[in-house]
Amino acid sequence: ILGLRRELVLVVHDECTFAAHDGNTFMWIEDGKPPLRPKGDGNSIMISQFLCPCHGVMTVTDDQARENGWDFTSTGAMIYIGKNRDGYWDHSLLSEQFQNRVIPLFKFLHPNKTAIFAFDNSQCHHKMAYDALKVNNLKLSDGFKSNVTHTMRNGYYYDEDGEKVEQ
Repeated sequence: ILGLRRELVLVVHDECTFAAHDGNTFMWIEDGKPPLRPKGDGNSIMISQFLCPCHGVMTVTDDQARENGWDFTSTGAMIYIGKNRDGYWDHSLLSEQFQNRVIPLFKFLHPNKTAIFAFDNSQCHHKMAYDALKVNNLKLSDGFKSNVTHTMRNGYYYDEDGEKVEQ
Protein backbone atom coordinates (compact mmCIF):
# COMPACT_ATOMS: atom_id res chain seq x y z
CA ILE A 1 0.00 0.00 0.00
CA LEU A 2 1.46 3.30 -1.09
CA GLY A 3 2.99 5.38 1.70
CA LEU A 4 1.80 3.04 4.48
CA ARG A 5 4.67 0.78 5.41
CA ARG A 6 4.12 -1.12 8.62
CA GLU A 7 6.39 -3.60 10.31
CA LEU A 8 5.24 -7.20 9.89
CA VAL A 9 5.23 -9.58 12.86
CA LEU A 10 5.04 -13.34 12.36
CA VAL A 11 2.64 -14.97 14.83
CA VAL A 12 2.69 -18.77 14.89
CA HIS A 13 0.07 -21.13 16.25
CA ASP A 14 0.53 -24.55 17.77
CA GLU A 15 -1.60 -27.10 19.57
CA CYS A 16 -0.50 -29.92 21.81
CA THR A 17 -2.32 -32.68 23.66
CA PHE A 18 -1.07 -34.13 26.94
CA ALA A 19 -2.40 -37.43 28.29
CA ALA A 20 -2.20 -38.69 31.86
CA HIS A 21 -0.17 -41.77 30.85
CA ASP A 22 2.17 -40.01 28.39
CA GLY A 23 5.76 -41.10 28.70
CA ASN A 24 5.22 -44.07 31.01
CA THR A 25 8.02 -46.27 29.68
CA PHE A 26 8.83 -48.06 32.93
CA MET A 27 6.94 -49.20 36.02
CA TRP A 28 7.50 -50.80 39.39
CA ILE A 29 6.14 -54.34 39.65
CA GLU A 30 6.20 -56.96 42.36
CA ASP A 31 8.45 -60.00 41.67
CA GLY A 32 6.58 -62.77 39.93
CA LYS A 33 3.51 -60.62 39.21
CA PRO A 34 2.40 -59.52 35.74
CA PRO A 35 2.53 -55.78 35.03
CA LEU A 36 -0.72 -53.84 35.33
CA ARG A 37 -0.67 -51.32 32.55
CA PRO A 38 -3.30 -48.63 31.97
CA LYS A 39 -5.82 -49.52 29.24
CA GLY A 40 -5.71 -46.14 27.58
CA ASP A 41 -3.93 -42.81 27.47
CA GLY A 42 -5.92 -41.52 30.44
CA ASN A 43 -7.48 -38.08 30.75
CA SER A 44 -6.10 -35.52 28.33
CA ILE A 45 -5.82 -31.78 28.02
CA MET A 46 -5.31 -29.83 24.80
CA ILE A 47 -3.50 -26.50 24.73
CA SER A 48 -3.66 -24.03 21.86
CA GLN A 49 -1.17 -21.15 21.89
CA PHE A 50 0.04 -18.25 19.71
CA LEU A 51 3.63 -16.97 19.83
CA CYS A 52 5.65 -14.16 18.28
CA PRO A 53 9.44 -13.78 18.00
CA CYS A 54 9.57 -10.67 20.20
CA HIS A 55 7.47 -11.90 23.16
CA GLY A 56 7.36 -15.68 22.79
CA VAL A 57 3.98 -16.48 24.31
CA MET A 58 2.07 -13.21 23.99
CA THR A 59 1.25 -12.24 27.58
CA VAL A 60 0.39 -9.16 29.62
CA THR A 61 0.51 -8.51 33.34
CA ASP A 62 -2.55 -8.87 35.57
CA ASP A 63 -2.72 -5.06 35.84
CA GLN A 64 -2.60 -4.61 32.04
CA ALA A 65 -5.35 -7.19 31.61
CA ARG A 66 -7.52 -5.47 34.23
CA GLU A 67 -6.96 -2.03 32.63
CA ASN A 68 -8.17 -3.41 29.28
CA GLY A 69 -11.13 -5.28 30.77
CA TRP A 70 -9.69 -8.70 29.90
CA ASP A 71 -10.18 -11.82 32.04
CA PHE A 72 -7.01 -13.39 30.56
CA THR A 73 -3.30 -12.55 30.42
CA SER A 74 -2.20 -14.79 27.53
CA THR A 75 -3.28 -15.93 24.07
CA GLY A 76 -3.42 -19.54 25.26
CA ALA A 77 -6.55 -21.67 25.54
CA MET A 78 -6.95 -25.08 27.17
CA ILE A 79 -9.71 -27.70 27.26
CA TYR A 80 -10.13 -30.99 29.06
CA ILE A 81 -10.63 -33.40 26.14
CA GLY A 82 -13.33 -36.01 26.18
CA LYS A 83 -16.96 -36.89 25.69
CA ASN A 84 -17.84 -36.33 29.36
CA ARG A 85 -15.48 -33.37 29.80
CA ASP A 86 -15.16 -30.14 27.76
CA GLY A 87 -15.60 -31.95 24.45
CA TYR A 88 -13.12 -31.69 21.58
CA TRP A 89 -11.14 -28.84 20.01
CA ASP A 90 -12.91 -27.51 16.95
CA HIS A 91 -13.10 -24.51 14.65
CA SER A 92 -15.50 -22.58 16.89
CA LEU A 93 -13.08 -22.78 19.84
CA LEU A 94 -10.14 -21.71 17.66
CA SER A 95 -12.18 -18.80 16.25
CA GLU A 96 -13.20 -17.69 19.75
CA GLN A 97 -9.58 -17.84 20.94
CA PHE A 98 -8.39 -15.93 17.88
CA GLN A 99 -11.00 -13.16 18.02
CA ASN A 100 -11.25 -12.70 21.79
CA ARG A 101 -7.64 -13.23 22.88
CA VAL A 102 -5.11 -13.23 20.05
CA ILE A 103 -6.25 -10.14 18.13
CA PRO A 104 -6.68 -7.91 21.22
CA LEU A 105 -3.32 -8.99 22.70
CA PHE A 106 -1.54 -8.60 19.36
CA LYS A 107 -2.88 -5.04 18.94
CA PHE A 108 -1.88 -4.16 22.51
CA LEU A 109 1.64 -5.64 22.30
CA HIS A 110 2.36 -4.55 18.70
CA PRO A 111 0.77 -1.13 18.10
CA ASN A 112 0.93 0.03 14.47
CA LYS A 113 2.25 -3.34 13.28
CA THR A 114 0.67 -5.93 11.00
CA ALA A 115 0.45 -9.61 11.91
CA ILE A 116 1.17 -12.50 9.60
CA PHE A 117 -0.45 -15.59 11.12
CA ALA A 118 0.92 -19.09 10.50
CA PHE A 119 -1.47 -21.77 11.80
CA ASP A 120 -0.64 -25.27 12.95
CA ASN A 121 -1.94 -27.97 10.60
CA SER A 122 -5.11 -28.73 12.53
CA GLN A 123 -8.24 -30.44 11.25
CA CYS A 124 -10.30 -27.42 12.23
CA HIS A 125 -8.40 -25.36 9.65
CA HIS A 126 -10.37 -27.15 6.93
CA LYS A 127 -13.49 -25.34 8.12
CA MET A 128 -14.96 -22.97 5.55
CA ALA A 129 -17.95 -20.71 5.33
CA TYR A 130 -20.99 -22.47 3.87
CA ASP A 131 -20.82 -20.21 0.79
CA ALA A 132 -17.03 -20.28 0.35
CA LEU A 133 -15.59 -20.66 -3.13
CA LYS A 134 -14.46 -24.29 -3.27
CA VAL A 135 -13.22 -25.95 -6.44
CA ASN A 136 -14.95 -29.21 -5.42
CA ASN A 137 -18.31 -27.45 -5.69
CA LEU A 138 -17.78 -26.18 -9.24
CA LYS A 139 -19.28 -27.98 -12.22
CA LEU A 140 -16.75 -29.68 -14.49
CA SER A 141 -18.50 -28.51 -17.67
CA ASP A 142 -21.82 -27.12 -18.82
CA GLY A 143 -23.10 -30.64 -19.44
CA PHE A 144 -22.17 -31.96 -15.98
CA LYS A 145 -25.24 -33.02 -14.06
CA SER A 146 -25.08 -32.20 -10.38
CA ASN A 147 -27.76 -33.24 -7.93
CA VAL A 148 -26.50 -30.57 -5.51
CA THR A 149 -26.85 -26.86 -6.15
CA HIS A 150 -24.25 -24.67 -4.51
CA THR A 151 -24.76 -20.94 -4.16
CA MET A 152 -21.41 -19.27 -3.59
CA ARG A 153 -20.61 -15.72 -2.59
CA ASN A 154 -18.64 -13.35 -4.77
CA GLY A 155 -14.90 -13.31 -4.28
CA TYR A 156 -13.04 -10.08 -3.53
CA TYR A 157 -9.64 -8.50 -3.12
CA TYR A 158 -8.32 -5.13 -1.92
CA ASP A 159 -6.76 -2.84 -4.50
CA GLU A 160 -3.70 -0.61 -3.97
CA ASP A 161 -5.92 2.11 -2.43
CA GLY A 162 -7.32 -0.32 0.12
CA GLU A 163 -10.72 -0.45 -1.59
CA LYS A 164 -12.60 -3.75 -1.64
CA VAL A 165 -13.17 -4.98 -5.21
CA GLU A 166 -15.74 -7.77 -5.74
CA GLN A 167 -15.33 -10.36 -8.46
